[in-house]
Amino acid sequence: MTLEEFNSSSETALRKDLLQVCHSEQWVTQVLKARPFATLKALKEQCSKVWKDLTPNDWLEAFAAHPAIGEKGEGFSQEEQKAALTQDEKVQQALREANLAYQKKFGHVFLICASGLPATTILEELHRRLPRSPKEELNQAMEEQDKITHLRLEKWIHVKA
Repeated sequence: MTLEEFNSSSETALRKDLLQVCHSEQWVTQVLKARPFATLKALKEQCSKVWKDLTPNDWLEAFAAHPAIGEKGEGFSQEEQKAALTQDEKVQQALREANLAYQKKFGHVFLICASGLPATTILEELHRRLPRSPKEELNQAMEEQDKITHLRLEKWIHVKA
């Protein structure tokens, strides 16, 4: 999709695709209201502003659409976690266990901008973040979702040269 098409398409046509970028109904609604955008950079800046101004419940809605790290996802998630899928059963088991401990403590999926990261690096980061407070970790996950959103927008919106 080009930025011009994004700016001129109906809200109905864009809503489903935007929910694949960031699965927060409120985020999608506010991004659509802010159109048109002159550049991809302006779109990404507005997306970040909207995202950071949302409530923790909106963030949790978006987090819930992500598969656990190491699990096979669909759409953007499938490509983003490709490097995290490992044949090493010990690492897979450690990821499953750490994911469960994380979800039990924080009440949401562990979120990291995993694009290109190997499973061992993700596992190290998961262990590093587990001791945090729920508030610290919610804010970190919010920042990670913002990074993921930017990557997804760059893959989805094509700028004409």
